[in-house]
Amino acid sequence: MRDALAHFFAVTAAVVSISSDLILWWMASGIWKNRQLPTSHYTEIGLRFVVAFTMIAYASHTQQQAMIIACISAALASALLWLSHCRRLVQSKSIGETQCHVIAFAFSILLVMCIVMFFMKCTIVGCIVVAAGFAVLSLISAAMRSIGPQPPSQSLDGDEVIHGGRLIAAVLWLLYSCVEGDICVAVVYTIILMASAVALFARIANLTLPPKATTSPSHMWGAEPLYHMSREDDASLWDLQSFAWVESYATAAADETLTPTTLPPPLLGSRTWDLGRKLEAQMKQELDMYHLWDSRALAGDDVSAKWDATSRGNMRWVGCISRSPNPTQMMVGIEWTIKPTTHAGLFAPEFHNGTFEGEFLFAEENKGSSYNSSCIPADEVVLLCSAADESNARPQYPSVVRALFTATWSQIWVQAPFRVTADICMLSSPIVLEAFVKFLNSDDPCVTNGVMLSVLIFVLGVIQSSLLHRYYHLSIRCGIAQRNAVLGVLFAKCFSISPKYLAHPDMGPGRVVNMVSSDAERFNDFQQMLLYFWSYPFQIVCGIALLYRLVGWCAVGSIVALSVSIPLQRKVAQLQHKYRLELVKTSDLRVKLTNELFGGIRVVKFMGWELNFLERLEQRRSQELVFLKKSHDCRILAALVTAATPAMLVAVVFILYYLSGNTLTPEVVFPTISVLNILRIPFMMIPNLFTALIQFSVAATRVTKFLMSEDQSDLAITNIDEYIADVPSAKGASIVFDNATLCAYLPTKLPAAERTLPREKTLRNVLLPCAPSKPKCFTPSGSYFVMELRALLKNVSVRFPKGKLTVILGPTGSGKSTLLEAVLGQLYLSEGQIAAADSIGFVPQQPWIMNATVKENIEFFSPVDEKRLTTVLRTCQLDTDVQMLPGGLETEIGERGVNLSGGQRARVSMARAVYARRDVYLLDDPLSALDAHVGAALLSDCILGTLAYSTRILATHHAHVLPKADYIIELNLDGSIKFSGTYPEYSGVHPNDDINAATPTGRSHATQIPFSPKEELQQVCAKLTSKEEKASGSVPLATYIAYFNACGGLLRMLLVVLVFFATEFLLVSNTIWLSLWSVQTMSLSQITYLLVYLLVITIGIISAPLRYRVAYDAMRTGSFQLHAGLLRSVIRAPMSFFDTTPLGRILNRFVQDIDQADNGLQLSIVSMLQMLFSALSTTLIMLVSQPGVILVILPCFYVYYRLLIFYNAANREARRIGNVVNSPVTSLLTEVLHGVKTICAFKKGDVIMLEATKRLDVTYSAAYLQNVLNRWLGLRIELIGTAIIGAVALGTALSKVFSFGTPNIAVLSLGLTTSTTITTMLNWIVRQVSAVESDMNSIERILYYSDSIEQENLELAPCQQTKAVLKDTSMVFKDVDMKYREDLPLVLQRLSFTVNCNEKVGVVGRTGSGKSSLLMTFLRIVEICGGSITIGGVAASSMSLAQLRGLFSMIPQDPILFDGTIRSNLDPFGQHGDADVVEALVLVGMQEKVFEDPLGIQRVVLDGGSNFSVGQRQLLCMARAILKKGCEFILMDEATANIDPDMDARIQSAVKTAFATKTVVTIAHRIQTMTAYDKVIVMDHGEAVEIGSPQTLFLNRTSRFRALVEAQEGTAKEEVIGVLDPTHNQSQQ
Repeated sequence: MRDALAHFFAVTAAVVSISSDLILWWMASGIWKNRQLPTSHYTEIGLRFVVAFTMIAYASHTQQQAMIIACISAALASALLWLSHCRRLVQSKSIGETQCHVIAFAFSILLVMCIVMFFMKCTIVGCIVVAAGFAVLSLISAAMRSIGPQPPSQSLDGDEVIHGGRLIAAVLWLLYSCVEGDICVAVVYTIILMASAVALFARIANLTLPPKATTSPSHMWGAEPLYHMSREDDASLWDLQSFAWVESYATAAADETLTPTTLPPPLLGSRTWDLGRKLEAQMKQELDMYHLWDSRALAGDDVSAKWDATSRGNMRWVGCISRSPNPTQMMVGIEWTIKPTTHAGLFAPEFHNGTFEGEFLFAEENKGSSYNSSCIPADEVVLLCSAADESNARPQYPSVVRALFTATWSQIWVQAPFRVTADICMLSSPIVLEAFVKFLNSDDPCVTNGVMLSVLIFVLGVIQSSLLHRYYHLSIRCGIAQRNAVLGVLFAKCFSISPKYLAHPDMGPGRVVNMVSSDAERFNDFQQMLLYFWSYPFQIVCGIALLYRLVGWCAVGSIVALSVSIPLQRKVAQLQHKYRLELVKTSDLRVKLTNELFGGIRVVKFMGWELNFLERLEQRRSQELVFLKKSHDCRILAALVTAATPAMLVAVVFILYYLSGNTLTPEVVFPTISVLNILRIPFMMIPNLFTALIQFSVAATRVTKFLMSEDQSDLAITNIDEYIADVPSAKGASIVFDNATLCAYLPTKLPAAERTLPREKTLRNVLLPCAPSKPKCFTPSGSYFVMELRALLKNVSVRFPKGKLTVILGPTGSGKSTLLEAVLGQLYLSEGQIAAADSIGFVPQQPWIMNATVKENIEFFSPVDEKRLTTVLRTCQLDTDVQMLPGGLETEIGERGVNLSGGQRARVSMARAVYARRDVYLLDDPLSALDAHVGAALLSDCILGTLAYSTRILATHHAHVLPKADYIIELNLDGSIKFSGTYPEYSGVHPNDDINAATPTGRSHATQIPFSPKEELQQVCAKLTSKEEKASGSVPLATYIAYFNACGGLLRMLLVVLVFFATEFLLVSNTIWLSLWSVQTMSLSQITYLLVYLLVITIGIISAPLRYRVAYDAMRTGSFQLHAGLLRSVIRAPMSFFDTTPLGRILNRFVQDIDQADNGLQLSIVSMLQMLFSALSTTLIMLVSQPGVILVILPCFYVYYRLLIFYNAANREARRIGNVVNSPVTSLLTEVLHGVKTICAFKKGDVIMLEATKRLDVTYSAAYLQNVLNRWLGLRIELIGTAIIGAVALGTALSKVFSFGTPNIAVLSLGLTTSTTITTMLNWIVRQVSAVESDMNSIERILYYSDSIEQENLELAPCQQTKAVLKDTSMVFKDVDMKYREDLPLVLQRLSFTVNCNEKVGVVGRTGSGKSSLLMTFLRIVEICGGSITIGGVAASSMSLAQLRGLFSMIPQDPILFDGTIRSNLDPFGQHGDADVVEALVLVGMQEKVFEDPLGIQRVVLDGGSNFSVGQRQLLCMARAILKKGCEFILMDEATANIDPDMDARIQSAVKTAFATKTVVTIAHRIQTMTAYDKVIVMDHGEAVEIGSPQTLFLNRTSRFRALVEAQEGTAKEEVIGVLDPTHNQSQQ
């Protein structure tokens, strides 16, 4: 067996060498791409010939026949290639005759040297000298070609062949030396291998970056950004290898002077723009393969089943079935004309009618029959078409993994040489140790041999550390680049994804945010571990080979033990995968609910739902931790297998070795222990590999599914010019709807289904197809939805005239916004055609405002034109507002425009569209949010003025604009067109409808941050969004204590440490006992040694999982407490906190930081404790064996400590910067998801995408800096560890030669054996300590939000949620003063009024008068600073916030709905029956809209209620307020602003009925709403200037209320006056 292995390695090495020479000859001959190789290549070939000839001499001296034959073959091939090249140079006259003589002379000298060396007695020294000379010359030759500019071609050339072939051959020769135990061969080829690896690195240092994509760039990515050089670009080869170029960044980070702008920029090719485009191109190819047969299915190509050639059918559908056991298998839906037979017993096609398990796939064409269709795998389909050459191509399920690895292959493969070389150095250590133990056991040791072996141990350690850190650097850099590439593609997809897929319940914004925050990081983690998937098996195989060399056939026992452990590992991995999937699902649900909670926090606080949401979130968190516990259980089980496998391998080997009659000796035991130490690492890390693989698989599946979503281009909008060319009659139109049926996809839940799995393709089933077997049933878990296409508007035929104003009228929910969205391509066109101009400006009904300055929002990345900007500000009525802002146009607007009123947001959105200079303007009811005078000015100055020559389409409820319209379209409630024509035609059709049936506009929505609008504009800072906190210095001890307290207290954490200490003692005791056994230290029998050894092994294996159980249980408790504290703190924060803190920053705490507490921190702490105690035990053993080594350890540990302090400071700051730069990415993604319609309408996706790539590049730089800091420190730490190992080895050798210290060879050998692991341990300790401190930054951030943000006095304990006892439902304000901050002036001052029981009170006033501020005081959103408020005879200040807010039901001006169903939105906590819900819908007039869907109140509500119009959302919010239990007061803030007047009248009637016994306070711009109220309060500058009944106030000709009435226009004014002053009608008559 041993000889066979040696022969195999020798022959394979010879084949590799000869093959590389033949490839070079092929390349040099010009056959391959006409390449000509440089002459320097052949210098190296000559050198390789010398080495081969030298090894022939050595093999002859040592009588190794296999090596002789292999080296002779390699030498002949190199010689022939070299001579061939020289002959070609002579023939081509590239060299002269003199040079030919020089070459011949040099070759003769080399040959003579080899012959002389053949007869030298000191062959070992000669081999090493030749190898060293070869290495030096090879490196010089490689450096001459590698330093400096590289040619543009990055394809294969001679360098890769020479160094790559030599590298592989050297690896094989090292394996040969391991089997033969030949140190000389090992040393020679280690030197050659090192030289080849370094030379290869020098050649490919510039090839680690992929070449530029050859595919045409996607328009979304825009032009290539400017590349910024970094210090790494200018670094020398030595600086690159030693990471010296990092020191300046490390110093800046340690001094806390490093900023995001001074981070090292990404290298060319690693930027998000570079790799993202490549990944997108590769993913498009994957999708092309997925849709390969779509055209065939559309054409109904003839097919048959592969197993039944007589079958015939038509291909009708190709895709994947979501509820199948293998949802990624490509299936083909076939309508059979001749059905196939059963598939050889493997499966029987399940026939259906095109609808499979409730999922509609296709409609059968043969209407006379049914159930003639089935779905079979694509591989089982035979195409019967004429294109036979395409018949072998099959559709393939896309894979983002395959696309990513294809795009980054050059960054992946370059890591392999360094990893292989480092592994070989590590595997050679047992052989060197064996020689050292033999030296110690010799009777007459030579000091030269001892010193040389010590130096060899040191040199191998240095080489291994250098190459290993280069590998780490390349792998982590590749992982970060892959992560950013995935993030870039996800961002790009957000701009183009079809609304169909965003409407899917499993594909909402919460999931996208989670993919960006969590899933993308899994790509980084997996890439860093990718090469370990072959490196660890390679180490295990070589370790077993080394065992075989030591103990012979007894090593077979290790193979048996390994074979037993592999199925266990597989089973554990399957369980981990299962629980990881469940954990991700529950995490998604928690994040989704968290996003809804804080995205709609205003509604939550208005409605007093904090406790309800808190309970739901904590329930989901508990479910999440259940699966986290199961995942921990799998990790513990994996740890058990991990701890048991290496120990059992050695135990089985030694038991067999002992039972076979052999005696354990130090020469066998200690190299075996060294092999055990090598095997421990791969077995310890294999569970982590499977964990990373599982997490990566889940993340890749989710990302792939998202990227598979169809793009928005499915709705083809025809260019209007092309349409007019085909239809000349459409000339003069800007937009044409030609018999268009507009549809949208809505989710429908599939019914539960159980199906029988196909029989497995086992040998038994193939040979015995009829053999009975019990069928397996498969029940898909979870809920499955299909997207059904539903028509919204049918047969729409209308033309919008060019350069005219077209007004669209219609009741709420009639489809006005739908028409506009269809022009933007947001809906599907099932029939007909839509043609539109390309240049479109869009003003949405709910304005989308960026978190940027006023100027940036208006310009929206368009070219700067100051003159036009001034005109736009004037015509959009923003000039006065801007002048009042302290920062002017540079004033920052908060997230979603929180510091602007609704009217201001609408005007900024309007200004954006006007500034963009578009041909067509889609205006979705911008007038509803404006005051009467502002709306009239906007209409005349902007819509009818600046935009007079553009096509304007205005959707509105306000009929007063009709006389000014050039064209009018009126819609029915069902979406059909009731009227289209000019205004005179409209007046003729509606003789009884006055043009002013509705008030023009109303007041501006009140400000939504803690400032009264008018005062706010004078006081607000130009920078609104608060700067994210970033701690400085080390993580304080208080943070650790707080975390330990959350985990159960200091005593529990002390228990964890004690358990680690005890289990570490048990784990190392078997090694100690084995060493004692090897030298028979005690007077015990062999059987006693064996039994004690087995006992120690068993106890160690059983106790190993205990440490993980205790630690994980404690830290899981901490995770729960941290989330609970964070949630309870943030939910109690005042509205000012949410108005000044971006949602993405808050979500970052609940997603990324909590994920770090759940996973990263726990793994870091466990690994740190494990390595700390391992290093402690190793150090103690070293000191016992060699007390004198403390003289080396102390200074090394001092340097180690100083490096650790410096590194921790630098890494901590880098990690904090990394945490800070992640939040802008999440915030930008949130903005994109909410404003994608506006972004796409203005075609600014490429600009936003460029900003996204910039922010992603900053995150790359932060992560990359942490990587290179780790490499900088790790390399130096491992050099310290290597110095300690060398010192221990040297001390041991000298103590043996000069007979000082302990004479016990077992103790000496054990100390040296255990010291070989100190390098890895020291490195891992630093990394894990820094990882713990870095991860504690997340805990620090969580604790900051838990303890340091401002809190409302809100009780969240259920026992404290008692209802307030009121005497009545009156409200009394007495001298109330209120201001939003101490440093701001009063917003409400000396405000006094009384609202009696059950009164209906209206609040009116101009913009900035304090109306919405008044509502804030009702709910104590802002506390008053003077006076008193009495509610029902009870002081409001004496009630708890929960009691107070429980008395009110608020209908806000911005209607917010949550994901779920209509029922869950109206009754979120299940307090009412279905009948009550339906009754509330009837009261608000939404029953018809809701029940037009078969699901009724169970109809799905998409993100934010996007499948309902804004007006419908307001009605649903009103129904929600009606259903709120226990409320006595109703607050309505512009609740009917976006609904038509008729609906408003019905709502007011419903208010009288539904709220007859409640007190109602309403802010409304429609004065006729107030006419039937009991009281009106007129606000001005925070004071109630008038209070009284509407009639009383109107009859006072000097009252301000009368002035507001007279500001109305047309018959709306006449109707109000008619109600308030009956004598007015008589006088008119």
